[in-house]
Amino acid sequence: MKSGGIYDTTEDKWRSSPDMFEWRNECVGANVKGKFLVLGGYTSNNQGLVIAIRGGESYNPQTERWEKEDDDLWGDFSLSTSIMPSKSTVSTIFTVPTPVGEKLWHLHCCLEGNKFIKEYNWIAKDWKFVANVPEGVDVDTSITVVRGNALFLVGSKYKRDCMITASKSRIMRDFRIKKDWEELIIQFGTLKTWLFSPVGIQF
Repeated sequence: MKSGGIYDTTEDKWRSSPDMFEWRNECVGANVKGKFLVLGGYTSNNQGLVIAIRGGESYNPQTERWEKEDDDLWGDFSLSTSIMPSKSTVSTIFTVPTPVGEKLWHLHCCLEGNKFIKEYNWIAKDWKFVANVPEGVDVDTSITVVRGNALFLVGSKYKRDCMITASKSRIMRDFRIKKDWEELIIQFGTLKTWLFSPVGIQF
């Protein structure tokens, strides 16, 4: 990926954004501080060698241009593990609202055992641990913020004999107070709808 689409809600039209500085495969992005931040990913040379990309860049809607981020700003964040084959690794970034402002969090799930949520520290310029990812959430993982203070997590458990099991959902009811997960029982067939529009979930 080297470009993207911008949707104009007033005109009800899509338009293309300018090209990024680097071509990035499997990168992640989130709206942060009024800009669209893109981090990590990988590229490959003409011999097929996969090369992880460190750092990121952000799209400024005011200037309608991409701005190169200082690679050192994001510490060791490269998402290099996202280049592993199949569905062995899920890594994404997202923002959560807090009383002291917007926070940038990073969800990472790897079958090799590294599963966590971290928060970016803008002063120290590094990532600090926030919470573990619950057992049974290995692949097909997605996460979203609900009601401004809860995390809704969906994922499946990996088994070698049948690859994956049915998706299960977890809720962190108020991440400002307690970082504990609870399993949610959701009626079959409604999970995908609620994942992308979870306003109808009853906690």
